[in-house]
Amino acid sequence: MTSFLDQIRTEIAKGFKGKLRRGTLRRRIMLLNEFNDLETVSYTEYIFDGIRADFDARYRQQASIPETDVKILVILGSLAIVPTQEDEILIEGQWHRVRQVLSIDPANAHADLQVYQIATPTEPEI
Repeated sequence: MTSFLDQIRTEIAKGFKGKLRRGTLRRRIMLLNEFNDLETVSYTEYIFDGIRADFDARYRQQASIPETDVKILVILGSLAIVPTQEDEILIEGQWHRVRQVLSIDPANAHADLQVYQIATPTEPEI
């Protein structure tokens, strides 16, 4: 038997059908080095479905969001992890870094992210 939240998650996914774009979320794997400093050792990439959009001008101004930032809506059912600050996202041919996780709905159906564009993703320092 499916729960009420599962039904909501399914309905949200149906509502976005045909509008979603395929994206890649890249998460850094950090370990302590011999000097007890955090060091990037590798990356793990996850595929997801989502939408990249501009913020509403009024909301941008009220929330003091930089002009260069955009919003990415991630369908969490398509992603094996929950996005966090500093994750890197490739969507619509552009790389972005998560500045802030704005919200995750109660059904865990989607997350709204505030991101800024980066030229290229960070490469591991090996």
